[in-house]
Parts: sequence; C-alpha cells; structure tokens
Amino acid sequence: MKYCTECGAEIIEGSAFCIECGTSIEPDNIPNTPLGAGNFPAQPSAMPPNQGTQPGFVYPDQTAPIPKVNQPNYVPPAPVQEIPQTQSSSKANGTAILIVCIIAVVLLAVVTVLFIYPGVLLDTINPQNASNTNAESSSSYASDSSNGSSNSSSNSSTSSSNNTNSNKYMFPDTNSRYYSESELAKYSDWDLYIGRNEIYARHGRGFNKDSLQNYFDSQSWYSKKYSPSDFPDSVLNEYEKANAELFLAVEKDRGSSYLPNY
Repeated sequence: MKYCTECGAEIIEGSAFCIECGTSIEPDNIPNTPLGAGNFPAQPSAMPPNQGTQPGFVYPDQTAPIPKVNQPNYVPPAPVQEIPQTQSSSKANGTAILIVCIIAVVLLAVVTVLFIYPGVLLDTINPQNASNTNAESSSSYASDSSNGSSNSSSNSSTSSSNNTNSNKYMFPDTNSRYYSESELAKYSDWDLYIGRNEIYARHGRGFNKDSLQNYFDSQSWYSKKYSPSDFPDSVLNEYEKANAELFLAVEKDRGSSYLPNY
C-alpha cells in the first residue's frame, strides 16, 4: 500500500494526486507505511496554499460536526378575510331603502291625519278656536245650510213649542250634572245641535250662523255678551265642558245632518 507524504491518506494505485489533500504524487517518494509510523515527518501546522481547494479536503479544526441551531417553528399569519364589495354595498343600499320607506310612511300618516281631522292642528295652535268650534262646530253646521234648510226650520219650530215658547232651556242641567250617551239617544239631530250650542249661549256667546243667532235671540233668557272669536272658554265649568264634548260625539256617531263630512 502507498500513503500520501502530506496527509497520510492511502494512495490509489495509478493516481497522480492524493484524493484527500490534492498533493502531487511522485512514485519514487511514496512511502509504504502510513503517516506517523516513524518514517514520515509530522504534518505541518501551516496549511499549504492549495489545501481546501481539492475535493475531499477537511480542515483540521472542522472535523467535528457543526451543531444545529434550533429555530422556532414558523407559523404563517392567518389570512385576512376580505368582505366582498358587492355584499357591503348591498347592505348599504338596503339600509337607505329602509330609511326612505320609514320617512314616507310617517309623512303619509301625518298628511292623512291632517286631511281627515283638520281641526286637530287648529285646536293645538289656538285652544280658543277649539272652544268656538265645539260651540258652533264651524259655519257648515248651521241649520240653514243649502242641504236641508227646510228640515232645520221645521225642527226649530218643533223644539220651540216643546220648550214652552222659549221660556226654558232645552237641556236645563248641562251646568250641574253629566249627561249620558243613552240619555241623549232619544233626541233628534236638531235638538242635540241646539243643546250643544245652548251651553255656550247661556254665557252670552254670539254665533256666526243666522239660524243659531236667531234662535237664541228668540229666547227670553239669552243676552249676547261675546262675539264668537272673543268668547272665553274659562267661563265654562267642568260639567259644561264634558257635556259639550258628549253632545258633539253623539252627533258624529249618528252622522248628524248638521255636521258636514261626518
């Protein structure tokens, strides 16, 4: 066996260089014993310039394996879930449509209330007008309206005769007790119409309609003190206020001919 004079590695037969250190091999100088057996010089401490460039060379200080560095397991970040553009835009459109629908319903309700009950807004603005409205219930409630003026005259004469020719009230207790709906059911539309306005006439209220004004002028107990617009609601007591509202409610329920649009 032949051995390299530099590193002591075994030389393969016919090789021109040492496969370990790359040293050129001279056949006459190759020893037959391994390096360190006493017949070869020790390996120099300085590394020849060409060492490390040949295949198979190992640095003396790198014979030990390089320790592995433990690295923490890599955890990839969770993917960010994006909301599709179509979904967010559809939600926004749905909210806008809902708001528009709510506004439309509210406006429709307000317009409907004002159209059906126009007096509600006027009574809220001017309570004095509410008292005057209950008293005469607008000029259209008069007995001498274009529809049924002849009926008004006949009812007026009948009521006058039943009350002993204007010397008594048609409803004498409206200022001292509460009337009931069943109690008023037996009276005619004209009687209820006169009875309701009689509550105000007893305190000297005047009336816009000639039919009402002429009727109360014919009563011995009546004396006009206030115009319809100047009448103070404060002169009515609790019985009179409640009875006036009851009379008007009964007239509306039966669809009295003296109340238009009811």
